[in-house]
Amino acid sequence: MKSIVGQKINAGTTIAGTMVLARLAGIRVFGTGGLGGVHRGGHVSFDISADLTELGRTRMAVVSSGCKGFLDISRTLEYLETQGAFVGTFAVGRKGSVDFPTFWTRDSGIKSPFTIQNEEQAAAILLAQEKMNIESGFLFANPIPEEHAVPAAEMNAIIEQAVRESNEQGAHGADNTPFVLKRIRELTNGRSVEGNVALVQSNVERATKIATALSRLTSEGYDIPNTP
Repeated sequence: MKSIVGQKINAGTTIAGTMVLARLAGIRVFGTGGLGGVHRGGHVSFDISADLTELGRTRMAVVSSGCKGFLDISRTLEYLETQGAFVGTFAVGRKGSVDFPTFWTRDSGIKSPFTIQNEEQAAAILLAQEKMNIESGFLFANPIPEEHAVPAAEMNAIIEQAVRESNEQGAHGADNTPFVLKRIRELTNGRSVEGNVALVQSNVERATKIATALSRLTSEGYDIPNTP
């Protein structure tokens, strides 16, 4: 990458940054790993990911495995609601309301605001909002494949230990997430990394199917379609 002043630099993008670039490129859906969120104690520290703010102002569909379990899930969902962002979780064969997933686990104990049955329904929701010219974004939560999920009780204990150690060692602000992720990787003996790969692959596949369904609905000339 080369900057305007001619200096060569390396760079990566957060979900917020990717949303902006994808919108400029005409992309409507993309798959990623886990969304940022409100950190524990964020109501005091205001340590809140810009991903949430961007979902409130950029019309983009993000497919992720929820957000990482060491965040404050309830406040993250509340913040997204305040921003006017749509949040739904894929049922993946389950009946009734489902939990919002937390990256390595499929169940957080916190119900998702909405349950999505399939990619066609997700695409219909996207197209309807586009037709109404509403600019806020979408979070489609796709639970990690069951065979790669870590049981919630086990992962919660690991997360609590990692968060406690981060506080004890003063890993705050930008240092917090890398520290916690590193400790989770160590405490799970690498299972968290294997899960990371599996969930990203699953999310990209899901995003591809949503984009395909959206393209089909658009080409068929639907205005505001009925969701299945």
